[in-house]
Amino acid sequence: MRNFTLFVAVAVTSMFTTGAAASTNYTGITVPAGIGTTTGSNGKSMFSTAVPMASQHKATQKLTVGNAKPTDNTIYSEAPAGVHTDYSRASDAFGVAFGMLIFAEDSGLTVDYVEGEDGCVYISNPFSQFPLKAYLKCQRNGDKVTFTGAQAVFAMPETDDNGNPTGNIVYCYACPMVPRATADGGEWYFADTKSTVEFTVKDNALELDPEAMIGLFLWDEEQKDLAWTGYGDYNMRYKAVTSSLIAPPADLATERWSMILDDGTGYFVNVGSADNALYIKGIYPNTPNAWVKLDVNEGKAVLNDVQYLGKDDNWHYAYAVGGTVENKYIEEWDDYMEVATPTGVLSFSYDPAERVLETEGAFIICTEENCTAYSSYYPTISIMQQNHVAGTAPLAPQGLYTAVYEEGSQTLEFAIPMLDVDGALLETSNLSYRVFVDGELFDFYNDEYVKLPEATMNEFPWGFTEDYDFYAMGVYHSVYFYINGYESIGVQTVYHEPETNAVLYSSITAIDAEGNIINGIESVAQGTKAVKSVDYFDLQGRRVATPAKGLNIVRTTYADGTTDTRKTIVR
Repeated sequence: MRNFTLFVAVAVTSMFTTGAAASTNYTGITVPAGIGTTTGSNGKSMFSTAVPMASQHKATQKLTVGNAKPTDNTIYSEAPAGVHTDYSRASDAFGVAFGMLIFAEDSGLTVDYVEGEDGCVYISNPFSQFPLKAYLKCQRNGDKVTFTGAQAVFAMPETDDNGNPTGNIVYCYACPMVPRATADGGEWYFADTKSTVEFTVKDNALELDPEAMIGLFLWDEEQKDLAWTGYGDYNMRYKAVTSSLIAPPADLATERWSMILDDGTGYFVNVGSADNALYIKGIYPNTPNAWVKLDVNEGKAVLNDVQYLGKDDNWHYAYAVGGTVENKYIEEWDDYMEVATPTGVLSFSYDPAERVLETEGAFIICTEENCTAYSSYYPTISIMQQNHVAGTAPLAPQGLYTAVYEEGSQTLEFAIPMLDVDGALLETSNLSYRVFVDGELFDFYNDEYVKLPEATMNEFPWGFTEDYDFYAMGVYHSVYFYINGYESIGVQTVYHEPETNAVLYSSITAIDAEGNIINGIESVAQGTKAVKSVDYFDLQGRRVATPAKGLNIVRTTYADGTTDTRKTIVR
C-alpha cells in the first residue's frame, strides 16, 4: 500500500487510502515515511508482534480521561546551557507501521542528558520509534529526576484531507501514559497529565520506573482530550557513554579505495598504513568520518575486539565488531532467516601488493559496546584500490519485476548497481536510469506523475525519490506506472562519466507482461541531434494534430534523416 491514514483515539475507519504521499497523517500531522518500520536494533523485525490498530477499540466509544488542553506549547529544541553527558538508552516501545500498532525493543539510542544551569534536567530524544531533537524538561531532587504533565515536543502545519495547509499548527506532546480498560473489555493507552514519571540516577546511569510509560499525544478537538498517536516508550534504561573514537596518526597518508558488498552496493573509503596497522575511514557509511584500525601481521589485517564509531545517522551509537552470519530457523516466524552473531574479532586476508582486503567473517555494527544488539551487518566485504577505466559501461539493472498495486497501476521494482561491467565502483552522483516501454524510451509527465520536479522527465538520478510515485533505498528503486497492454517494460543504467563527459549506457534489462526476462534488447544511446519535425499518431497509426488523452505515439525526425519513435501518455 502506498500510504495510510491513522485516526488516533478512534477506530481506524479507513486504514489505507490512495492517491497521497507515502507518509503517515495523524489528524493533520504528517510523519515522514519509514519511521517505526525498520528492523529493530536487536535485529528483530518490528513487525513480528504487530496487531491491527482497529482491533484496539471501537469508533463509537468515547475514550477520554478528562485531561485539559495544554496551554504551554514551548518546545525545547535547542541544547540548553549546562553540563552535557552522552547517554545510551535501551527501552521497549510502541510505534506505528502501515496502520498497525507495533511493539519494538530498542537499544543504543543517542541521548543528550543535560544538568541545566537553571537547576532542571533536560533529556533529549524521548521516543525511540519517533526520533526528535526535542528535550524533556525535568526536575531533579537528589537521586530522583521527575517529569510531569504534557510537554510539547513536536509541531507541524495542519493539513486538510487533500494535504493542503489550513493555517493552523498542530502540536504533539510527551506525557505520562497509563493503560485503561475500554468498554469492549480491551485495553488502550491514555495521557495522564496529573501523574509523574520518575527516573532514578545512580552511577552514571538513569532508569525509569519499570511501571511508567511516556507516550506521544495530540489534542483531539472532537473528544476534547489528548489522544494517543501510537508512539511511546517504557522500561527505559540510560547509561553514560565513555567510549573513545579511533584516532589515526596525524601525518597519515591515505588513498581512496572501494568497499564492495555482496549485494553490489559499495562505498568509497580512505585507507592509510602506519606502524603495522591499516586505518580505514568510512567503513560504515552512517558514520562516514569514523576510523577503524586493523592490525597487520603475516597476510592478515585484524579488527581486534570492539571499536567505537560514534553516533550514526539513525540516532544510534555504532560499534564495529566481527562475527558470523547463519541462516537459522526462527520458530515465531516459522521461517529461516539470516542471524548475525557478534564474536569480537574480524580477520581480513590482506594483499598489500595488490591492495586488496577480503573479510573472513561478517562485519557487524552493534548499538552498544557489549554487542547485545546490532543494527546492521555485512556478510562479506571486499576493500580494494581500483579505478574506473574510461569508457567502461555501467552494469545493467538487476532484479526487475512488477507488482500490481491496484487496477490500472503497477510498481516496477529493480536495482541499479553501483558498479561498472568490470566491477569498479562508480560515483552514484553520476548514475541515472531510464525506463523503456515496448523498447521505446518512456516520457513521464507531471500532470500524471504530479510530484515530478519537471514537466517531462525520461532520465532519473540514482536514488531519486519524490515519496509518491518514485522511491529508492540504496540500490533498490521502485516506480509506479499507469499503463496496460504493453508487451515489455525495461530499465537501463546511464553513467555520466566525469573524466570524459561521455554518457555511457548499459544494456536494457526488460521483462514481458508476464514478468519473464527478455534478452537481446540493446542500448538506445541517444546523443543530441537537431530535430526536423515531430509527428503524433494514435494507436491505430493515424496522424493527429496534437496528442490526445491516453497513450500516443510520437515520432521525431532528425535533420540527419534518422527517426525516434516512442509511446507517451497524456492525462
